[in-house]
Amino acid sequence: MLFLSVFEIPYIALTIGKLTFFEFLFAITFAAFIFIIFFTPETKGIPLELIVIVRTRAPSLHPRLEIPGVERRQ
Repeated sequence: MLFLSVFEIPYIALTIGKLTFFEFLFAITFAAFIFIIFFTPETKGIPLELIVIVRTRAPSLHPRLEIPGVERRQ
């Protein structure tokens, strides 16, 4: 897959231009960053064993993993 991406970059750059192509890549990367910041739950202080079996409490702008009876480590 990486080979195909690298192989296609010169053709894409000739078709839509280098600046437009890299602006498109920036937009995708920025959208992924925003998604991660707002829609992935905070897992600080929760052991990996519990993260595997726990689901988020409710969909929200800042989801949190809630585990009854377990306190987070600091």
